[in-house]
Amino acid sequence: MLATLAKTVGLGSLLKKDKVVCDSFDPLPFALEAERYMGNWYEIYHSSGEPFQPDSWICNQATYTDLDSEGNFKVYNSGQTRFGGPRFGVHGKAKCPATSGSGQCFVTFFFQPFDSQPNYRIIDTDYENYSLIYSCDENDMQYLWLMSREPTLSDELYNQMIATAQEKVPHYDFSQLIMDKQNANKCKWVSDV
Repeated sequence: MLATLAKTVGLGSLLKKDKVVCDSFDPLPFALEAERYMGNWYEIYHSSGEPFQPDSWICNQATYTDLDSEGNFKVYNSGQTRFGGPRFGVHGKAKCPATSGSGQCFVTFFFQPFDSQPNYRIIDTDYENYSLIYSCDENDMQYLWLMSREPTLSDELYNQMIATAQEKVPHYDFSQLIMDKQNANKCKWVSDV
Protein backbone atom coordinates (compact mmCIF):
# COMPACT_ATOMS: atom_id res chain seq x y z
CA MET A 1 0.00 0.00 0.00
CA LEU A 2 2.82 2.35 0.73
CA ALA A 3 4.44 1.69 -2.64
CA THR A 4 2.32 4.58 -3.90
CA LEU A 5 3.90 6.77 -1.24
CA ALA A 6 7.38 5.98 -2.57
CA LYS A 7 6.40 6.95 -6.11
CA THR A 8 4.70 10.10 -4.86
CA VAL A 9 7.81 11.36 -3.12
CA GLY A 10 10.05 10.11 -5.94
CA LEU A 11 12.27 7.86 -3.89
CA GLY A 12 11.80 4.55 -5.67
CA SER A 13 13.75 5.44 -8.80
CA LEU A 14 16.65 6.88 -6.79
CA LEU A 15 17.14 3.60 -4.92
CA LYS A 16 16.52 1.27 -7.88
CA LYS A 17 19.42 -0.91 -8.99
CA ASP A 18 18.21 -3.57 -11.44
CA LYS A 19 15.13 -4.07 -13.57
CA VAL A 20 12.36 -5.62 -11.51
CA VAL A 21 10.35 -8.55 -12.82
CA CYS A 22 6.77 -8.20 -11.59
CA ASP A 23 4.64 -11.27 -11.16
CA SER A 24 1.12 -11.64 -12.51
CA PHE A 25 -1.41 -13.85 -10.81
CA ASP A 26 -5.14 -14.40 -10.89
CA PRO A 27 -7.39 -12.31 -8.65
CA LEU A 28 -8.75 -13.87 -5.49
CA PRO A 29 -10.85 -16.97 -6.27
CA PHE A 30 -13.68 -15.44 -4.23
CA ALA A 31 -15.39 -12.06 -4.17
CA LEU A 32 -13.60 -9.69 -1.81
CA GLU A 33 -15.88 -8.81 1.09
CA ALA A 34 -14.52 -5.32 1.69
CA GLU A 35 -16.58 -4.75 4.84
CA ARG A 36 -14.88 -7.77 6.43
CA TYR A 37 -11.47 -6.42 5.38
CA MET A 38 -11.91 -3.14 7.24
CA GLY A 39 -10.26 -2.51 10.61
CA ASN A 40 -6.74 -2.89 11.97
CA TRP A 41 -4.00 -5.03 10.46
CA TYR A 42 -0.60 -5.49 12.08
CA GLU A 43 2.39 -5.58 9.74
CA ILE A 44 4.29 -8.75 10.64
CA TYR A 45 6.73 -8.94 7.68
CA HIS A 46 7.59 -6.49 4.91
CA SER A 47 10.11 -6.06 2.10
CA SER A 48 13.35 -4.54 3.34
CA GLY A 49 14.50 -1.24 1.95
CA GLU A 50 11.09 0.29 1.38
CA PRO A 51 11.92 3.93 0.62
CA PHE A 52 8.93 5.24 2.55
CA GLN A 53 9.40 3.20 5.74
CA PRO A 54 12.75 2.61 7.47
CA ASP A 55 13.26 -1.00 8.46
CA SER A 56 13.92 0.13 12.04
CA TRP A 57 10.36 1.39 12.59
CA ILE A 58 8.28 -0.74 14.95
CA CYS A 59 4.61 -1.31 15.71
CA ASN A 60 3.53 -0.79 12.09
CA GLN A 61 -0.19 -0.96 11.40
CA ALA A 62 -2.63 -0.36 8.58
CA THR A 63 -6.12 0.79 9.52
CA TYR A 64 -8.94 0.74 6.97
CA THR A 65 -12.21 2.57 7.72
CA ASP A 66 -15.24 4.33 6.30
CA LEU A 67 -16.07 1.94 3.46
CA ASP A 68 -18.73 3.41 1.19
CA SER A 69 -21.19 1.70 -1.16
CA GLU A 70 -18.81 2.07 -4.13
CA GLY A 71 -15.89 0.30 -2.43
CA ASN A 72 -13.92 3.42 -1.44
CA PHE A 73 -12.37 3.62 2.02
CA LYS A 74 -9.85 5.52 4.15
CA VAL A 75 -6.34 4.29 4.92
CA TYR A 76 -4.13 5.16 7.88
CA ASN A 77 -0.65 3.61 7.84
CA SER A 78 1.18 4.24 11.09
CA GLY A 79 4.14 3.17 13.18
CA GLN A 80 6.68 4.28 15.75
CA THR A 81 10.44 4.80 15.75
CA ARG A 82 12.61 1.99 17.07
CA PHE A 83 12.67 3.79 20.43
CA GLY A 84 8.89 3.73 20.76
CA GLY A 85 7.49 7.18 21.39
CA PRO A 86 4.36 8.63 19.83
CA ARG A 87 2.61 6.98 16.89
CA PHE A 88 2.79 8.80 13.56
CA GLY A 89 1.50 7.99 10.11
CA VAL A 90 0.04 8.97 6.81
CA HIS A 91 -3.58 9.11 5.65
CA GLY A 92 -4.66 7.95 2.22
CA LYS A 93 -7.59 6.59 0.30
CA ALA A 94 -8.24 3.28 -1.41
CA LYS A 95 -10.74 1.45 -3.55
CA CYS A 96 -11.25 -2.17 -4.52
CA PRO A 97 -13.61 -2.09 -7.49
CA ALA A 98 -15.04 -5.39 -8.66
CA THR A 99 -14.22 -4.39 -12.25
CA SER A 100 -10.47 -4.69 -11.57
CA GLY A 101 -10.75 -8.26 -10.25
CA SER A 102 -11.34 -9.45 -6.73
CA GLY A 103 -8.71 -8.13 -4.35
CA GLN A 104 -7.10 -5.92 -7.00
CA CYS A 105 -7.10 -2.56 -5.26
CA PHE A 106 -5.85 0.98 -5.72
CA VAL A 107 -4.28 3.11 -2.99
CA THR A 108 -3.09 6.69 -3.07
CA PHE A 109 -1.57 9.20 -0.66
CA PHE A 110 -1.01 12.97 -0.64
CA PHE A 111 -3.99 13.75 -2.89
CA GLN A 112 -2.38 12.02 -5.87
CA PRO A 113 -4.66 10.41 -8.47
CA PHE A 114 -5.10 6.65 -8.43
CA ASP A 115 -2.73 4.62 -10.62
CA SER A 116 -4.19 3.14 -13.79
CA GLN A 117 -3.35 -0.39 -12.59
CA PRO A 118 -3.99 -1.97 -9.17
CA ASN A 119 -1.11 -1.22 -6.78
CA TYR A 120 -2.39 -3.17 -3.76
CA ARG A 121 -3.06 -6.75 -4.74
CA ILE A 122 -4.42 -9.11 -2.13
CA ILE A 123 -2.87 -12.51 -2.80
CA ASP A 124 -4.87 -14.21 -0.06
CA THR A 125 -6.86 -13.39 3.07
CA ASP A 126 -9.26 -15.04 5.48
CA TYR A 127 -10.34 -11.64 6.92
CA GLU A 128 -10.09 -12.87 10.53
CA ASN A 129 -6.41 -13.80 10.82
CA TYR A 130 -4.22 -12.81 7.89
CA SER A 131 -3.78 -10.91 4.65
CA LEU A 132 -1.00 -11.38 2.11
CA ILE A 133 -0.43 -8.30 -0.08
CA TYR A 134 1.77 -7.65 -3.11
CA SER A 135 2.69 -4.58 -5.11
CA CYS A 136 5.23 -4.20 -7.87
CA ASP A 137 6.48 -1.52 -10.23
CA GLU A 138 9.15 -2.46 -12.79
CA ASN A 139 10.70 0.99 -12.29
CA ASP A 140 10.76 0.65 -8.52
CA MET A 141 10.73 -2.62 -6.55
CA GLN A 142 8.56 -5.52 -5.44
CA TYR A 143 6.70 -5.17 -2.15
CA LEU A 144 5.29 -7.99 -0.07
CA TRP A 145 3.45 -7.62 3.24
CA LEU A 146 2.33 -10.32 5.65
CA MET A 147 -0.40 -8.78 7.77
CA SER A 148 -2.24 -10.17 10.77
CA ARG A 149 -5.21 -9.19 12.89
CA GLU A 150 -2.99 -9.82 15.94
CA PRO A 151 0.50 -8.44 16.70
CA THR A 152 1.97 -11.94 16.31
CA LEU A 153 1.74 -14.68 13.70
CA SER A 154 1.93 -18.41 14.40
CA ASP A 155 4.64 -20.45 12.67
CA GLU A 156 1.92 -22.51 11.00
CA LEU A 157 0.21 -19.46 9.52
CA TYR A 158 3.54 -17.92 8.51
CA ASN A 159 4.50 -21.11 6.66
CA GLN A 160 1.11 -21.19 4.92
CA MET A 161 1.46 -17.56 3.82
CA ILE A 162 5.02 -18.05 2.56
CA ALA A 163 4.01 -21.16 0.58
CA THR A 164 1.17 -19.20 -1.04
CA ALA A 165 3.44 -16.25 -1.81
CA GLN A 166 6.11 -18.50 -3.33
CA GLU A 167 3.51 -19.98 -5.63
CA LYS A 168 1.91 -16.67 -6.66
CA VAL A 169 4.96 -14.38 -6.84
CA PRO A 170 7.92 -16.60 -7.79
CA HIS A 171 10.09 -13.65 -8.91
CA TYR A 172 10.00 -12.10 -5.44
CA ASP A 173 13.31 -12.36 -3.55
CA PHE A 174 12.19 -13.84 -0.23
CA SER A 175 15.57 -13.07 1.34
CA GLN A 176 14.37 -9.44 1.34
CA LEU A 177 11.47 -10.21 3.68
CA ILE A 178 12.08 -8.97 7.22
CA MET A 179 10.08 -9.25 10.41
CA ASP A 180 8.53 -6.16 11.95
CA LYS A 181 8.89 -5.62 15.66
CA GLN A 182 5.50 -5.54 17.35
CA ASN A 183 6.98 -4.85 20.79
CA ALA A 184 4.08 -4.93 23.25
CA ASN A 185 6.05 -2.87 25.79
CA LYS A 186 6.66 0.01 23.36
CA CYS A 187 3.70 -0.15 20.97
CA LYS A 188 0.88 2.34 21.21
CA TRP A 189 -1.32 0.63 18.66
CA VAL A 190 -4.30 2.19 16.95
CA SER A 191 -7.25 0.85 18.90
CA ASP A 192 -9.72 -1.39 17.14
CA VAL A 193 -12.25 0.42 15.02
